Amino acid sequence: MKIINIIKPKYSPNQDTFIAFGLGILAIVFSLLMIYFPTDWGHWIFRIIFQISIVGIIIPLYLMSKNNELKEAGLRFNKPLIYILISIGIAGLLLLQFWIENNALFSQFSKQSFKPASYIVVGNIYEVIFFVVFLRYSFEKAFGIIPAIILSALFYSLHHAGFQPEFLKLFIVGLVFISIFRIANHWLICFPFWWVGGTVDVLTKAKDISDLSGLDWWKSIFMLTIIIASLFYFQYLDRRKTDFKKNMQNNL
Repeated sequence: MKIINIIKPKYSPNQDTFIAFGLGILAIVFSLLMIYFPTDWGHWIFRIIFQISIVGIIIPLYLMSKNNELKEAGLRFNKPLIYILISIGIAGLLLLQFWIENNALFSQFSKQSFKPASYIVVGNIYEVIFFVVFLRYSFEKAFGIIPAIILSALFYSLHHAGFQPEFLKLFIVGLVFISIFRIANHWLICFPFWWVGGTVDVLTKAKDISDLSGLDWWKSIFMLTIIIASLFYFQYLDRRKTDFKKNMQNNL
């Protein structure tokens, strides 16, 4: 990637851009509603069903598959071992940094950490699909690489309003993590380093965070089922469209 392409100014918003802004705003609204409905059913409705499952997974994957953009946006599965190994290396460095900052880090984890950790891990997958892949790609088409990273990091930070309002810290985290993704443009580079950052931060470092007791197995299983089913279905549709285009070109 040439430096000029990274810093080159761009302004060509379209319908997809406004849809992305709208979905990003909806994610923030559903997060804020959790403040006014701090119950388990409120968490299920506003966080699990609307913010994550519908706004964050199903609609973005549908829009990208409809336009045959999943691979271009970075939601790719080719050469998985390379990107996962790179991510493991980044995760190791991140874990080392956390340990240097807090030598008692590992003693802070217990059996009770598994339930919230599983929720955080699945939630990180949603964050990568929605903010890192979908929003970032939508904004990049309209405004260029750097503005897209900034805007998607901003939405990533603000969507924590209802449960972890540490906006500046999360904005900086978003900038760093999304930039790492954009270098590879492959979503698998986010795992496991995003999981390490998310679980360690929430379970040991976060200060302004809501009660973790409601992060149970059922929520994790439900979210993971939606994510896996949606990925398989929309990847299938995307491949069908790609194969159809190739057959049409071959028949010309």
